[in-house]
Amino acid sequence: MIEKSKYNKFLTALVFILSLIPLFMLLDSWSVRKWDEVRNIVQAIEMYYNHNWLVPTFQVEPDMWNTKPPLLIWIQVFLFTLFKPSLFLARLPSALSGFLIFVVIYLFFKKYFKQPIIGLLAILFLISSPAIIRYHVTRTADYDALLTLLMLCYVLFFYLYYKTKANKYLYLFFLSLTLASLTKGIAALFFLPSIFIFCLMNSTILAILKNKAFYIGLCFFVFFAFGYYLLREQINEGYLKAIWNNELFGRFAVINEGHNGGFLYYAYYFVNNYFKSFYLFFIVSIPVLLSIKDKIEQKFYQYIILNIFMFFIIISISKTKIEWYDAPMYPLIAICCAACLSILLNKLNVLINIKGLSIGIVLAIFLIPYVNFNTSIFKTVKEQTDDYEQLNGYFLHKHYKKDAQYLNNIYIENLVHEYNADAYFYQYYLQHEKQIKINLFSHNDTSMVKENRKIATANEATKKYIEENYTYKAIDSLAQIKVYLIGNKIINK
Repeated sequence: MIEKSKYNKFLTALVFILSLIPLFMLLDSWSVRKWDEVRNIVQAIEMYYNHNWLVPTFQVEPDMWNTKPPLLIWIQVFLFTLFKPSLFLARLPSALSGFLIFVVIYLFFKKYFKQPIIGLLAILFLISSPAIIRYHVTRTADYDALLTLLMLCYVLFFYLYYKTKANKYLYLFFLSLTLASLTKGIAALFFLPSIFIFCLMNSTILAILKNKAFYIGLCFFVFFAFGYYLLREQINEGYLKAIWNNELFGRFAVINEGHNGGFLYYAYYFVNNYFKSFYLFFIVSIPVLLSIKDKIEQKFYQYIILNIFMFFIIISISKTKIEWYDAPMYPLIAICCAACLSILLNKLNVLINIKGLSIGIVLAIFLIPYVNFNTSIFKTVKEQTDDYEQLNGYFLHKHYKKDAQYLNNIYIENLVHEYNADAYFYQYYLQHEKQIKINLFSHNDTSMVKENRKIATANEATKKYIEENYTYKAIDSLAQIKVYLIGNKIINK
């Protein structure tokens, strides 16, 4: 028994160590992403300096485009306060959320089902695919990893309440639901329809409505989740209207910012990208898990599968579709796959009594996907210099940690449009943290080209203007970006 215990502890430690690699390696090697991520980071760094805890700002104005509640921003600011602002710390809550997803799954199966192997197998499914370890989830400073963690928690806590009738789990359900809502608003509620249907199927609605703890938890949720929206509207007039446009009607009922797709949009990514190596496991797991003889386990997997399919339907009928909206369903999918694999391994061990058979099968299933997936992360963090819109951010990221002084008093031309939030982050960060001044100027504004200035531009028209009208020295380049030290203006051509 002692040897078996040591062996189990070794396997557990090994799986969790393997999970650290895709979650944390090279976490800040990618320059800040230009759209959602940079707004979160700018909100956090501005909140860190201006101490406006209720109204996140972007470029020192209330952000009415990114209107999510600020739980993630508060966590980032807390980390900035403990240490100091950095891109790594801004992304750390997402990576830690991914790790905590693994911890929650493992502890749940170890404590409540006495089957820690299912938890470990679920982790292997999640670290051998880009299900949650990807752009906009655990690899960037976005809301979705924290949201996925908290939604997983409230799904599991509600099941524990259903199973045990212990009010502590109902309170934990409402706590997780409240925190999820303070992370990403209405998106946090997408498992509630399936939980309601599960209660109807099992005739528990009346018992819940008679439970005083339900009303205490509901009041807690309403006070903090809805209370934030109302309080911010008092401080930041027009916020509720922006919520309606950005989160409710403006995303669910109409296509927002061109993000559209058919009903099978997320099914396509499930099969062809995020669970490409393992989607057949999930398909097979459905009949296997629904036919388990143990009625308690069967009921649990009915609950999990119902949550997966209802969530999938909700995000699929929404008019606005974006790749990372499906992230919360993947831990539940991994649980189903892991439980199915555990059942199959147990049956094989009964039929074929060969020592080490299970380990061999697990290695055969996960080794190549794990290696390939982690290799792809190394390739991804190498900047895609053919992404023109990210070039200014990449250029600044290249210099801001190692030789930031090089950037002092540089003039950088904005790219095709004037939304250059990634460059603004580095400008704001370097000005406040290292007293380095970076100047951003409008696209095609050649009036900013003057003698003795250092100009960085990817605009071919500006390059031509400089080379035809000034003496210059080319002192740096990166993809299409060229850095000029401007000399004298050429008077006579």
